[in-house]
Amino acid sequence: MSDTHTDGMALLAQKFVRVRNRRANGLVEFDFAIGAPEIFVELLLPIEAFDRFCSDNSVIDVTGQDLAQDDFEVRMQRVYSGEAR
Repeated sequence: MSDTHTDGMALLAQKFVRVRNRRANGLVEFDFAIGAPEIFVELLLPIEAFDRFCSDNSVIDVTGQDLAQDDFEVRMQRVYSGEAR
């Protein structure tokens, strides 16, 4: 295998979650990302399923960590304010 392929596989092996909200009804709102925590999908699961999901995917929990310049929300604020990328 080439180094590029190996590097790509290592990148895809990194999976991230960021918990946005734990609802009173037992649901967890969270972001899930593969390879780069700033590119994510929003998901909602019951707490037991969320715990299993995290375990099955060996996620890195980035809850509470700032994603600084690459965070989607920061990029969107720049777009709305008319700033360049």
